[in-house]
Amino acid sequence: PKAGQWTGIQVVPGGRIRLDYCDIGYASQGVSIQAGNENNCSIKHSRIHDCENEGVFAKNTNGLVVTANTIERNELGISIEKCSATIDTNIVRLNGTGPTDLGIQLKLNKPDKKSLRITRNFFGGDRLQGQQNCGLDTCFVKKGIVVDNTVANGDTLYITENTFKYIDQSGLEIRLPEEIAVGQAKSVITVGAADQTQIHGNEFINVNCVFDFTAARQTTI
Repeated sequence: PKAGQWTGIQVVPGGRIRLDYCDIGYASQGVSIQAGNENNCSIKHSRIHDCENEGVFAKNTNGLVVTANTIERNELGISIEKCSATIDTNIVRLNGTGPTDLGIQLKLNKPDKKSLRITRNFFGGDRLQGQQNCGLDTCFVKKGIVVDNTVANGDTLYITENTFKYIDQSGLEIRLPEEIAVGQAKSVITVGAADQTQIHGNEFINVNCVFDFTAARQTTI
């Protein structure tokens, strides 16, 4: 089989889905969720792999839970836009390793006064499968998490206790118009109000650039 052989699983506005212990592969998008407000959708204990585009794509959905999954070898791992979501204890690896791919494991964009919690995940490449996927002993990906124009008044974003490993460019890339405050001693980052956004307790191993900030102002605290 090859990527893009079927559409994938799609959830339309008003729909709801609960996936548990599933294997989804070789689709255009593994799971696409655009369920609308007040819909609780979940993906748990599943493997989503070898898809032509995103492994998981979610937009305009509340209460999304993605936990304890392996999401690998897709063009992009997980893409979240205008959603409230919990992304917890997943292995997200080897996504976007093609020469023209962006190599993003998780992309967050415009929560629109939503809550996003990204905790206890693995993002990156892989040493054990490197020979199979990249022809090298260790397969690096380009980027871990990209936060694209995400945090504004009313948004909540927590990125805590994740592991980033074997990343060639940036572990955490933040593209924001707001001021960023970086606490060097405790590795705590706040964007905007401190109670809205917290990034702390993450581990970076063999990552070329831990943090890549594009913001109007950056302040060290």
